[in-house]
Amino acid sequence: MDLELLFLNLKKNAIENFKNKVLENISEKDFEEFSNILSVYEEENGSVIHAAEKLFMHKNTLQYKLNKIKRLSGYDPRNLKDFTILSLAFKLKNLE
Repeated sequence: MDLELLFLNLKKNAIENFKNKVLENISEKDFEEFSNILSVYEEENGSVIHAAEKLFMHKNTLQYKLNKIKRLSGYDPRNLKDFTILSLAFKLKNLE
């Protein structure tokens, strides 16, 4: 929530442009699922095995979902810089 507070003082147009750029190819249905996946993945500090267990899915299924996020957004959740961008975009959208 700390990073989101910084962004709330920016112009709404800049925030919308950022979210749209990152999330433009992600459907509402996928957004809900990916949001949960990224949240758990972050809680488990990037551990696919622990995140998969917490999400009640096979680790290969989680790998598939992370690859799908990368394919749709262009940002790889396994890369720290990309994860930060994805996480922020998802969190800002969830604040709506």
